[in-house]
Amino acid sequence: MKKHKEDLATKLENLDTTRLAKWLASMIGIWIVLLAGPFVIYFGQFRGPFTGNPAEWGHFGEFVGGFAGPLLSFLALIAIILTVRLQSKQIDISNIQLELSRQALSESQEELKRSITAQERTGKSLQARRGLWKCRLE
Repeated sequence: MKKHKEDLATKLENLDTTRLAKWLASMIGIWIVLLAGPFVIYFGQFRGPFTGNPAEWGHFGEFVGGFAGPLLSFLALIAIILTVRLQSKQIDISNIQLELSRQALSESQEELKRSITAQERTGKSLQARRGLWKCRLE
């Protein structure tokens, strides 16, 4: 049982949007097939023409709702779990990108400081040269 849980965790970890779309499409297909089951069973059991009696339609609605309700609830739970997992993966990716942006900003700041220092040196050198030229001209 533990191996199965590990396999499920690994599958959820490796889940991407393409696989998710395929998986959800297959789940919807299975749901449609399973939802058709009560109709087949009901009409197979109670053959005959459609009735105008509201009570019989009420019984049919209860039968289908009793079958479809739990199935839809289960599929909604699966969809919520997958959504939370995908959001968690996207947050992890965003955190990695944020850290890379911080590193790039830090490197840019260091380069800017080096550039300021070089410009200050150049300015001092130019002032010194200007002073030499003034002395020579006078």
